[in-house]
Amino acid sequence: MSEVRAPAKAAPERAVSWGVPQAEVRELLLQRRMGDARLLVKELAADHPTAPEPLLLAASIASAEGEWDAGTRSIERAFEISPWHPEATRQLAQRWFLDGNVPAIVALMGRATAEAGQERVPLIGHLGIETCIEAAAFDIARKAMDVMDAGERQLERRAQLARAEQEWAEGTAQLQARKLSGPLRKQLGSLAKAGKDAAFSTVLRRYLLAEDTSPEDLMRVRTTVSRLHRPILSRWAVWTMRRRHPMYPPFVLEEVVFLSLAGGHKDAGRLCAAANPDGISADALLRAAAYMALAGGLHASDLEQLSERLGPHLDDPGIATLARRFVEGTGQRPVRRDLSLGSPMVSARRLPFLRQPQIAICLSGQLRGYRYAWPATKRVIDGMDAAVFVSTWADAGVGFGQRGQVVRRLPPGVAPRMNPDHFGEELYTRSFPRVSAMLSQQRSHTADELRQYFSTPHVEVHDEAAFDREYKDKPGLHWLNKLNQAKMFYMIHACNQQKVAFEQASGKRFDVVIRLRCDNGITHLEREDVLYAAQEPICLVASTSTKFYDRFAMMNGAVADQYASVWEGLRREGSSRYFAGSSGQFAEHLLGEHVIDQGVAAGLLRGTQTTALLSDQLPIDVFGQTLAEELTGRQELDVFETDLVVATLEAMAAARAKAPFAALWRAVPADAAAAWARLRNSFVWPMGSGLPKPE
Repeated sequence: MSEVRAPAKAAPERAVSWGVPQAEVRELLLQRRMGDARLLVKELAADHPTAPEPLLLAASIASAEGEWDAGTRSIERAFEISPWHPEATRQLAQRWFLDGNVPAIVALMGRATAEAGQERVPLIGHLGIETCIEAAAFDIARKAMDVMDAGERQLERRAQLARAEQEWAEGTAQLQARKLSGPLRKQLGSLAKAGKDAAFSTVLRRYLLAEDTSPEDLMRVRTTVSRLHRPILSRWAVWTMRRRHPMYPPFVLEEVVFLSLAGGHKDAGRLCAAANPDGISADALLRAAAYMALAGGLHASDLEQLSERLGPHLDDPGIATLARRFVEGTGQRPVRRDLSLGSPMVSARRLPFLRQPQIAICLSGQLRGYRYAWPATKRVIDGMDAAVFVSTWADAGVGFGQRGQVVRRLPPGVAPRMNPDHFGEELYTRSFPRVSAMLSQQRSHTADELRQYFSTPHVEVHDEAAFDREYKDKPGLHWLNKLNQAKMFYMIHACNQQKVAFEQASGKRFDVVIRLRCDNGITHLEREDVLYAAQEPICLVASTSTKFYDRFAMMNGAVADQYASVWEGLRREGSSRYFAGSSGQFAEHLLGEHVIDQGVAAGLLRGTQTTALLSDQLPIDVFGQTLAEELTGRQELDVFETDLVVATLEAMAAARAKAPFAALWRAVPADAAAAWARLRNSFVWPMGSGLPKPE
């Protein structure tokens, strides 16, 4: 009998310390030396062909260059080469989660729980558990929870799992009882008419799981789950459409938005260039393409060609003019997107500044949350050559926004646990007038007070009532019957004018201008972002899609003057349609279209980080006490009232606020059946069930 030889094994990969090359690639990307980073990774891949690390580094480069799909493929290849490699697994799960590849995450978590749960489930983490719950893979979610550590958050996820299982069972029973058939639109209409809410999610999941779902029905699923505020299901619908019907005309623009929000501007740009105008609004397509060119995802020549091709189909020929103005503007002041030196061997180490860049911090708008945001910014800029300019209104406002939403004022932890349809100011005024009065409480500030707080003489406090009187009869400046958006652009302009006046008086010229909302703080200011903004005619923002990020911008002084000139156009024409191709919208749309019209390029920040929008949130103990007092004497709670009470109790439990929790728990009416049903299925039940309940 002949000897059976074992297959020859590949030579084992020699041990490598990947920390140094990873740090070098990260530094090259911060410096925007993408070509040099690619050369370095190519060398690493040649030396270590079976190692996943070069592929993960290649994914970072692809993402930095706007190639979302290429980055995803690189991460998937890294996992194939080295299954369950810790970093490859973590990145793969995160990428699939963002991409909406729900079936792949469920399969990955299923493998993890079946093979070596204690080691592998934590690599996927809680995002895998939440995905399994939304996909109705309840057994896998439960097994994964058994592996993960305990704690309040885990108790909350178990309650989420229980609610999801109950919803699925009720939905299945409702569907079996009704024996629905026919088009999805008809089924959803029948369920809505009958009030069968649980069956909605069940139907939508089944259409996502089915391989033969039509593109029309997938679009309807996407629209419905977005309206139901189910982000995981929404991303799943987008992923399914991208995989099965990538060029389906009504979906193309949604795919462009998805890719650009993920940073895949080149993927989105190619999609715009290849799209057929049949079945798509040519106006919207060309406008989206201009946004992709703005972010470097579409070459100027490709935008010109697309503009010519779409020209005969445009309802508004001004959009072609808008695209042309952008091409002309960036052509006169080209931006270097890749600062490579031609060799990764040139040190990526940070060199000291030849001189400290002179930075202008321009804070504008209402003073919501500034006492939380400004300390972070102050810590970052201490020791820098930075001047601070503040333009604001005397009235700090209440933070309800354009649509009268109280979400910014609710105590920490309450809003994320509520139905987003329950943030309207009118609901609180109707059901809890004392709570509403707390939420809408206003404060005023003086210039002297703010000069002392911000440690700067450059403070202007404007009279909002005078602005309202001057412009109330200008309908073209109103958005949703309010002047809020016009006020925002006026404040940006006023703050920039302060900066310009200071430069003229002092002879000093700022290298970089940072425009901030007062409720947005800086937690890290990356020197490479500062240097790039100082040297290139570009506006750096955290993200951009088919509208422009309006919370933070970093740019040089000349670009700042163009950025801040929106108000000049609004005041001159009395309308947001002061340039060819304007959509007539406000906020991020107007800002983005204005920047395109000015021929200013945009780029993404690489290392600079900011806070979330911070608000003057009410303390949860004071909020809960007032809510408990307003519940006194009530017999029942409606859907909104139940949602607010349960969310507040859950936020209190998560914060371990035991005394306020007990007071509110005892105030819940005994006959509030819906509230008690939700509480019994909530993670707070063990904490509250020992307390005396109303009889």
